[in-house]
Amino acid sequence: MDMARDIDAVIKSMRRLVDHEMARARIADSSHHASSNLAKVIASVIAVVQRTPAGQNIEWIVVVPVNLKVRIDPDDLAELIGNLCENAARYGREEVSIHAKPNGAMVEIDIRDDGPGIPETLLPYVLRRGGRLDTTSGGAGLGLSISESIVQAAGGTITLENAGPGLRASIRLPGIA
Repeated sequence: MDMARDIDAVIKSMRRLVDHEMARARIADSSHHASSNLAKVIASVIAVVQRTPAGQNIEWIVVVPVNLKVRIDPDDLAELIGNLCENAARYGREEVSIHAKPNGAMVEIDIRDDGPGIPETLLPYVLRRGGRLDTTSGGAGLGLSISESIVQAAGGTITLENAGPGLRASIRLPGIA
């Protein structure tokens, strides 16, 4: 019984890795031609996260210009924002805020929760593949790694920093005028 469970866990982990690599290839191929309305994608992601146990009790504060567009496929943007919002809802206490604004040719997006943050010594590792801090919940530690791959393929950057309280994910993506 334990061996079957172990094999199943390995298969699921391998599947996630394959899905991750396929997503990276797809993103690299399509990100230069796509565009997304940031406010619409964020609204649809929040609607989904609010239906999860972690997202039900969170107050979502969104300050994003209605017609702000970024140069990235809408599905890739939804995966990126979804990964970050799921983590913010999971570790946040009461509130998650999302702010976005144009800055030159780029769009700056900040997603901040009011949770405990991440120990400073571990911040450099959480964007790496398999970089999980919470080993009690499901997952393979790929969400943030996938998010970083999506951002980089689109020509942007992502940084995580403690915001006292909570964690802030700062994303820069190419904008569309």
